[in-house]
Parts: sequence; structure tokens; C-alpha cells
Amino acid sequence: MTVSVTVDCRIEELINLLSTLSAQPETVATDEIRFGMANPKQKTMPVRLTVSGMVAQRLAPKKGTSQF
Repeated sequence: MTVSVTVDCRIEELINLLSTLSAQPETVATDEIRFGMANPKQKTMPVRLTVSGMVAQRLAPKKGTSQF
């Protein structure tokens, strides 16, 4: 399963998030990271992070059914 999230964060927060993801016992991998234009006054930047992970079959949507 793949999930994308967009957050505004400081670089330290992004590093903490990535290190926490890598320390998880589940199989999780970072697929893509996109950085936007930084906000120098707040020292933040928009980041779009896409991660993939393995999900138990019972939690995955069934083929041919809507997720909503």
C-alpha cells in the first residue's frame, strides 16, 4: 500500500519523522520526497512524502470494491 502526505515542517522535524519510519518493525519504505519553496521567516518548508508498506491482507480493500 502506498500513502502520500504533505506537511509544512522544519528540517529537524522531517529528519525525526524519517528516522522514526526507518525504526519501525513493519516493512516501510520511502518512495518519494518532494521539497517546496522554503519559508525563511518561519524556517519551514512544504514536503510531500510518499511511503509504501506492507499491509495485512484483511486490512486491504477487496478487488472491485470502492474504498469510500
